Amino acid sequence: MVFGALAGVLAGSAQPSLALDAPPERAVKAAYLYKLPPFVEWPANAFASPADPFRLCVVGDDPFGASLDEAGQGQSTGHRPITVLRLKIATPDEHCQLMYIAGDPQFVSQGLAAVDGTPVLTVTDEQTGEKGIVTFVTVENRVHLEIDQQAALRNHLNVSSKLLDIAAAPEEPPP
Repeated sequence: MVFGALAGVLAGSAQPSLALDAPPERAVKAAYLYKLPPFVEWPANAFASPADPFRLCVVGDDPFGASLDEAGQGQSTGHRPITVLRLKIATPDEHCQLMYIAGDPQFVSQGLAAVDGTPVLTVTDEQTGEKGIVTFVTVENRVHLEIDQQAALRNHLNVSSKLLDIAAAPEEPPP
């Protein structure tokens, strides 16, 4: 099961990826979106009130459809239920805590710029060009994570060392 495999990965398993044999790639990525929040610390001002839900937003192209909703049934992070929002554009006014941005490279770049410096964990796919704080990278039919810790800090987020240990650092662009 995806969640069991991810739990093994986050518990320190030597294999830092999920096989795509059983579930399709989008189901694995959907599961990751729900499993990332417990390993990230948001500042208090990321939520308007203690009763606010955790907002997981999909901006632009939605490759998940029902698989995201199915993966999230009954999910919460801490004491906050997770609410999924599907948005046409990225804006800090939506108060998303996690934002998966997909589309053409220019759309993704604009979305990332719109929430830069705000407490939003941005997630992108490697093929979209510009990278979010978390980038899904598929290698040999396995989904890996790249995490840009500097981008996380710019957005006032603290990423757990457990998550950093299983993720790859983003490659530096050539000089």
